[in-house]
Amino acid sequence: MKRILFLIMCLSLAFPSLFSQNGLAVAGLFDGSLKNNKNVVEVEVKGVSLKAFNLSTYRSLTATAVPTVSARMLQLVERDLRTASGKEVGQRGGRIYYAMLTFPGTKKGTYRYVFYRNKPAGKNSKQETTVVFMEGKATLRELKRMFE
Repeated sequence: MKRILFLIMCLSLAFPSLFSQNGLAVAGLFDGSLKNNKNVVEVEVKGVSLKAFNLSTYRSLTATAVPTVSARMLQLVERDLRTASGKEVGQRGGRIYYAMLTFPGTKKGTYRYVFYRNKPAGKNSKQETTVVFMEGKATLRELKRMFE
């Protein structure tokens, strides 16, 4: 039993990004189950390229014209909304079209963020739903400035 616990601890230290979404419902989106869907794009960035942004992990998932995936994304974000320590939500017609959620980080002095955006289909565009997960020392104010 001690060996198993030791192995789990070693793995969690060696692969911290595996556990960064731990405790969040949206973690289910990044389990690799959507990788073979041609209408879903998953992006993962970590390491030195994020240092300038004060982040350690960036993951995003964008579904274009896949209503079942978009519905699942919304359902998981709504679940995380209940436990977020900070939230900003925009609604149109009673439906969430964007959400910015803040959670305590996995390490002291860090934060975790979940951003959600649902762009409905238009005349010349398809429905597009995006969920972004970020973790690091960046504050919400800093992230907002980056995305302006």
